[in-house]
Amino acid sequence: MPKRIVDGEALWLSDKLKLVPEKFRAEVANLIPLASSNGSFECNPHKIWVRVYAYNRPDVTVEFVEEMLEAFPRAKMLFRW
Repeated sequence: MPKRIVDGEALWLSDKLKLVPEKFRAEVANLIPLASSNGSFECNPHKIWVRVYAYNRPDVTVEFVEEMLEAFPRAKMLFRW
């Protein structure tokens, strides 16, 4: 799994992140380590749930991940193709 350094100031003051529903904002920090060196990752809700949430976040469901993955593209923080 890649290691990432997050620019806290940029994250905390992000205008794009303000466009994401509040319940998903902190989750951006959980998505960043999924990305390879070119910034891409497989956007499969079930696989993301298994890798990121299943072990220590029993409150998070696959449906939550699906909803979250719809919110970030609307804010232009995630692009799918």
